[in-house]
Amino acid sequence: MYNKLDQPILTQDASLRKENSGKPWDQWLFTKYDALGRVIYTGLALNGSTRKVLQSRANNSTAPQYETKTVAPVSIAGTSIYYSKDSYPTSAYKIHTINYYDDYQFDSAGLTNPNTVDGVPVSNNTKSLATGSKVRVLDTNDWITTVTYYDKKGRPVYVASKNEYLNTTDIVESKLDFVSKVEKTKTTHTKGGNAAIITVDTFIYDHMGRMLTQTQKIDTQ
Repeated sequence: MYNKLDQPILTQDASLRKENSGKPWDQWLFTKYDALGRVIYTGLALNGSTRKVLQSRANNSTAPQYETKTVAPVSIAGTSIYYSKDSYPTSAYKIHTINYYDDYQFDSAGLTNPNTVDGVPVSNNTKSLATGSKVRVLDTNDWITTVTYYDKKGRPVYVASKNEYLNTTDIVESKLDFVSKVEKTKTTHTKGGNAAIITVDTFIYDHMGRMLTQTQKIDTQ
């Protein structure tokens, strides 16, 4: 079913329909958007009404058609959400994913700005860019948090991801040439209190930008 902007806000596939059989409520996957039509969070909603009734409620709703960023977060399922929940449907059973854009005002799970990547400063001009995401590990309150930092050209040069369920942190730093080809990547994998595993990949191209060689170094090997 759709909102007044023709955006899908509730969906149900054959598997969900079969799972709902014989129960007093239906499970629907919901999607929330911001004012620019970007998906900000998704999840599972419960409702006992038919699709026709739900669509009628959406058509008659006077609530806003999109969510807005908030300064005061709401704590849900072990994480803080910096978005409102004003658009239809206003009730949500479980939130599965959260996406952030434009700035770094969200629960980053301790992942921080490196300031520079291979000598290149990290840019603060992130308007319109995807800055972070959180994906829930199903049936838990653990989240996989990913934060992306960019250079002055808006290219991702530092991507950090923390998995609370596996207790791991992965960081990928990229060195790019003038035309955005990857010259080197440095991947750091850490689990718990163990020593980090660092993998460095180096790429060499010819005068036409075609890759000639790739070398890989793992720790000191």
